[in-house]
Amino acid sequence: MHHACPFLAACLFLASACSAPSASIAPAYGSYGLGGEFSATDGGASASSSMSSLGLDDATGGFSPRADLAFLGFDLSLSALSTSLDGSGTTEGDIVIGGSTISGGANVDTDMSIDTFSGVVTWDLIPTDLVDFGLGVGVTVVSLDMEMEETVGGTSIETDETIPIPLLAARGSVGIGDFEVLGRVGYMNLSVGGTDVTFVDYDIALMYHLFGGSTHGAGNLAIGYRGFDLDAEYDDGGSTIEADFTLDGPYVGLSISF
Repeated sequence: MHHACPFLAACLFLASACSAPSASIAPAYGSYGLGGEFSATDGGASASSSMSSLGLDDATGGFSPRADLAFLGFDLSLSALSTSLDGSGTTEGDIVIGGSTISGGANVDTDMSIDTFSGVVTWDLIPTDLVDFGLGVGVTVVSLDMEMEETVGGTSIETDETIPIPLLAARGSVGIGDFEVLGRVGYMNLSVGGTDVTFVDYDIALMYHLFGGSTHGAGNLAIGYRGFDLDAEYDDGGSTIEADFTLDGPYVGLSISF
């Protein structure tokens, strides 16, 4: 029994050391490109219009801040990705929303904003300084706002939808010296309340230690690649909307821990 006391004391010490809370914030800015296609019909089939045909495939700047809190073997991560795009192009099929129709082959001006907000909690399965790996759950809220207007005729349509998506999530990192490779991914495929969604959110970054300690008071330069794939079908204004989007691109940021 006496031999067990030092062992238990050591375990408690290690547990308390590993569970010491730490937090970080990482503002980042990137260049994100939009791909995929869009369609809207009030019945029957209609050809989809690609983002390139609508003139929305040029890369645009966007903010993607992140905040992390690590405690008791868990990691809480909050992040956002927001961008706005506009362009001029041509529809490849009829688009019908709320009783208004823009015919296929029409020249249009389109404005689109995409905002995503994510909260994910993961638990450390491999909590070491060299390799860190965890699994968990979370939720992402995707907000889409798309306005389209014919350049001749003036017919306009709009869809504005907010979709909360539960996630299965994983994160991992490998650290060597002043460098660390960090990856995160979230996934879900579901059908609920008349909305069908397949969603993949991913973020991979190379971190370089600039100053401070290894955990607290540290500053790290982050160069990464962030994006998501969204395939959603939902009802809006009596029409069935099919939005199949990919938004991704490189970013640079600074992570400060405390």
